[in-house]
Amino acid sequence: MPPSNPLVRPLQRAAVLAVLLALASPAAAVDLSVFVGWGNPGENWKTGYGFAAGFGFLRLLQFEGEYAHNPGEAVDGSNVNTYSGSVLVTWPAGPVRPYAGLTGGYYSSDVTPLVHDSGFLSAFVIGAKVKLSDLFFVKGEYRHYHQSAEPTIPLDSRISVGVGLSL
Repeated sequence: MPPSNPLVRPLQRAAVLAVLLALASPAAAVDLSVFVGWGNPGENWKTGYGFAAGFGFLRLLQFEGEYAHNPGEAVDGSNVNTYSGSVLVTWPAGPVRPYAGLTGGYYSSDVTPLVHDSGFLSAFVIGAKVKLSDLFFVKGEYRHYHQSAEPTIPLDSRISVGVGLSL
């Protein structure tokens, strides 16, 4: 049933447009970060590291690519490398920007020089960035992984902390 007042529909459209424009980021929204991480189960992994690059065109949506390397603890010389892309929903909350999203990508694991496994991975991501200034931020993150095949040495999740630049 159409609205009785002919101004209601244009006002609704104007309100939606105003909200979208308010969410649009006026500044460049590119983030570059480095991090250290701890894999779980902890007895399998030493402290890892990685880097991420992300961009967003709305304040609520961020796209991110990430590389991470976790050296193995269970078997000397073992490691896993992950290459992933994420879609993250963020909430502007002053200097704190909590986020959550989904990741898809690829993992490659060397258990010994003769034992190698690889496959696809997906993950649920939850974290937060805290702006220290217009340029610098710190972040903390949790990723819960699902690997397409049964890995020789499992990586179920990772907690990481890092620093970054907003450009």
